[in-house]
Amino acid sequence: LDHCEQVMRALPADLAPATRRNIGQLVARILTMAVYPLRLIERSPIPSGFVPTAGKLKALAYLYPDEDRRLMACTKVPLQYRLLWGVLTREGMRASEALGLTWADVDLGRGALKLDKNKTDDPRAWALSAGVTDALRVYRERYRPEASPTDAVLVNPHGQPHSVHGMADLLRAHLLELELDHERPELFTTTAQRRRIRVHDLRGTFVTIALANGRSESWISDRTGHRSSQMIARYKR
Repeated sequence: LDHCEQVMRALPADLAPATRRNIGQLVARILTMAVYPLRLIERSPIPSGFVPTAGKLKALAYLYPDEDRRLMACTKVPLQYRLLWGVLTREGMRASEALGLTWADVDLGRGALKLDKNKTDDPRAWALSAGVTDALRVYRERYRPEASPTDAVLVNPHGQPHSVHGMADLLRAHLLELELDHERPELFTTTAQRRRIRVHDLRGTFVTIALANGRSESWISDRTGHRSSQMIARYKR
């Protein structure tokens, strides 16, 4: 227990309550696994109340459809990044899932996608939106004609896999090219009430727009992998 408390005391003071809670939960899970299946200790030393509370939830960011449209048309943003942001906003998958896609996962002839490897180990498949299918088809024919089935679909302008580090800063920098800081400054500043936009908020944008356009929760969960109405509701902006 002393070691566990040392971990929590060492966390930076400015960490968000939700992040502190996530780390506390991870520590607790490690100790639970040490009991079983590892059988290293007889019981977990972590008492009730060790995991911090999440604190008050902040309002989360999203993009309006016209803002997304302007981002897709902004030639100051490299095409490869516009493709990434566009796929995330239109298909609702996690960023890690999108970055793991290979050309073998995408059937451009039928406009279908299969996602066998994902966070929840729950393989899923769905029909891509027509715009995404067309964009990927043109992109491959024009820029990636030599790509093999095992190559990543979404790469950076240098043809290398996208780095997850600094991706949120990159998204905000690209939105600044639209001068959205003048129109919606809340997208760029975290306050006591609201969080600035993150890449994960493109997933929230997808859910919100889908619900606003009358899509069923089943249609949404096919793409997001959510297993309950409560989880989908958490992404509604």
